Amino acid sequence: MVVRTICLLIATVYAVAGCKPIAAQLYQPVVDTLLLPLGNDTVQVHQSRYGDAPAPFFVLLHHNEQTANEAAQQLLQQRGGVYLAVQNGRQRLVRFRLDGKAHQFDPNRMFTPLGAEQSLKLLGDYTPAALEAVLQLSDTLLSLLPDSLPLIAVHNNTENAYSLLSYFPGGSFANEAADVFRNAEMDPDDFVLTTDSALFYQLKEQRINAVLQHNDGAQDDGSLGFLWGKMGRSYTNVEAQYGHGPQQTRMIEAVLKALDRMRSNEY
Repeated sequence: MVVRTICLLIATVYAVAGCKPIAAQLYQPVVDTLLLPLGNDTVQVHQSRYGDAPAPFFVLLHHNEQTANEAAQQLLQQRGGVYLAVQNGRQRLVRFRLDGKAHQFDPNRMFTPLGAEQSLKLLGDYTPAALEAVLQLSDTLLSLLPDSLPLIAVHNNTENAYSLLSYFPGGSFANEAADVFRNAEMDPDDFVLTTDSALFYQLKEQRINAVLQHNDGAQDDGSLGFLWGKMGRSYTNVEAQYGHGPQQTRMIEAVLKALDRMRSNEY
């Protein structure tokens, strides 16, 4: 009698009678490199598609935040989706020249005229022409983002600076929060900020540090989160301390789990 052992080609099935588990197939990105005009220079943006699914849709604005970048890419390889990432020589601030003058700004402060103007003035030389150049870049980037899909931004922070605690009473962003949930077992530097109340309560159920943005009371700082909140769109920022890759991955997975449940009307 011949006994044959059949190994099922399913990633979730482990070894049976000596067969080794087979790793799940990863999505390989198809990358479009976009060169967007900015004054006398250009800004490079990568639009990467992992498979055919339009969601989840991730965005990276600060190219120096590589812990966030690696976590987003890892999840997209496993799950599929779209990733829009500013390429800026691993620098946080974007620099450009216009009419013989050098300018710089924070790319997460350019999505409203007030925010862009304040960022240019804070970080260097300001002219109306420079502001117009930044706003044109902002408009182009916004045209690449989905109107109706939830948007997931990924960011990193440094220890003892911006954190979940910034949104508690007495914190520098206390007025920006409609609600806050803290899991004492998590580092307060690792948290999720969202404009979406249903998503916030889902994260709270999963015991993830979370902030529900006060969309009506938030200050116009030119950030993508401010703009999406004002427009009533679903925006989520998964924020983690530099080097906290596993924690950032866990939070992204929690966000995706919550969005899946919401999409299937399980919540």
